[in-house]
Amino acid sequence: MNQLMKLRQLMIIPAFVALLFLAHGALSDSSVAFGQECVGGELVGNFYSPEQNLTALTVFVFNDRLYIGGSSPDLHSIPLTSSEGTIPLMPDPTEIMVDGLVTNLFVTDMGIFASVESVESNSHEFRVYSLNGNALVKSLTFDKPIHDIYVAGNYAYLANGVDGLQVVELTGEPTLKDPIVLAGNAKAMAISVRGDKAYVVAESDGNDLWVFDVSTPDSPALSGSYDIAGANVQDIFLTSTHILVAANGDGLLVLKQDSPSTIVGALDGIGRATKVHAIDDGFAYVGLATDGVMGVNLSESTQPTAWGCYSNDNDDVSNLFAYGDHVFVAYDDLGVATLQFPIYSLLLPLVKNNLIVDSDPQVPALENGGFEPPEENNVVWQQRTEPMAENGEDPLAPLIVTSDDVQPNWDAHNGTTGLAWLGGFNDQPVISEISQDIRVDSRNQGVTNLEFYYAVGSNEPSCAGKPDDENGDLVQVLVDEISVWNFPLCTGNTRGWTRAQIPIDGNWQINPSRTVTLKFRVTQDSSENSNFYLDDVSFCSDDLDVVNGSTCQ
Repeated sequence: MNQLMKLRQLMIIPAFVALLFLAHGALSDSSVAFGQECVGGELVGNFYSPEQNLTALTVFVFNDRLYIGGSSPDLHSIPLTSSEGTIPLMPDPTEIMVDGLVTNLFVTDMGIFASVESVESNSHEFRVYSLNGNALVKSLTFDKPIHDIYVAGNYAYLANGVDGLQVVELTGEPTLKDPIVLAGNAKAMAISVRGDKAYVVAESDGNDLWVFDVSTPDSPALSGSYDIAGANVQDIFLTSTHILVAANGDGLLVLKQDSPSTIVGALDGIGRATKVHAIDDGFAYVGLATDGVMGVNLSESTQPTAWGCYSNDNDDVSNLFAYGDHVFVAYDDLGVATLQFPIYSLLLPLVKNNLIVDSDPQVPALENGGFEPPEENNVVWQQRTEPMAENGEDPLAPLIVTSDDVQPNWDAHNGTTGLAWLGGFNDQPVISEISQDIRVDSRNQGVTNLEFYYAVGSNEPSCAGKPDDENGDLVQVLVDEISVWNFPLCTGNTRGWTRAQIPIDGNWQINPSRTVTLKFRVTQDSSENSNFYLDDVSFCSDDLDVVNGSTCQ
């Protein structure tokens, strides 16, 4: 057995599309050029009127709730009845007083993350509120304004202007890591993270796109920096394969994530592109400063084309967020507008399929869910602990093992050899996790369940006084860092293998044709010891018409 084990104690576009354009009217170049007639986008709702004295600066949607940041009263949370296809026009919001201007928002199941500016004291804060908004959980003060926030896992990544990239660890008390200042006095304006890469765009006379390896979030490593546009790049959004950049006077730029130095498509001459957001690989919304919002067809990444626009009397577009076939726009002094682009709604099935004509339902492909040797079979699974081993590259102990490593307590499920062993670090606060990147698309919607077998050996006496999300030992299943299954290990030991089945595909329905990260994570505190054994991970379906995959038991 590896000596480190001693740390652990056992227990295509078809012709049909062209016909649609003929039937419903293709948009001419002049119809979407600002300064001329702006058509194609419709105002279908307005959350606040100017009389309500709301300055809207940022918007975010999470779990069918719209979050609005601005001023007086500072932060709002509004339920959206998306399952019925309706958006409230004048809702009754939940208000969270934060005593400052809320300039950026990011929301996960961990809480509400906000940047708050105080004009009177000239202070700049990063704050974490509980998801229900009832409590301020954490706060950090910065010397410079925070321009953007992105949260992935237990870390928040901040675009902090001339102070560059800032990383905040969110476990326990918030811990600010050493800042990474961008060369050439570049001003970090926006950030987005996918997998182990963070992409930062900056206002700069030199390089304005910076890519960092964040596989070790505590210490991001620069992978490359590139000069892609003029001096004032403003925003970035990642689709499953491409990078969308709002490049101010240079318009919208499209780059490939695997080759970020090369611009593969551009849409210029549209005004000052300051914000960009997309639902999927096929359609994006671009905020154009005082000129409004433009819908952009991305089905041909090398030829992005305008598919309509909406203008709102020259009021600034502060931020926008795509949601289903709507887009919410923070219009500075005019509140939040809900826009719809009918041509996109008409073509939504094709765009969301990313032009996949074969619509037979399928379950995604998952590799080596039984963790079987040899070792090279398991490279599809990423293994990680916090803290890592002394070399900074390996987990404290292998997390994918064989039955021999866990004898005499456990055999692998179903008489095989390999299994995963998370936890088991006695009296140590260790996070252990395994993950696999999985390609999904719209054919997987509504037919996919995650199935796996698990066993628990824990010395935790009970769950008394140990909430599921605080203290104690906890196992989680996450899709793109969103928890879809929690199990407190303090509930006691299992007497063998137990089957679990989770309807999981809801986490990618609004953004199909992309790569998602499936992760199993065990979090241990410093008291008692808990082991979580995992085997035979697979996707299955209740739908008998799926063309691959097994039927759920």
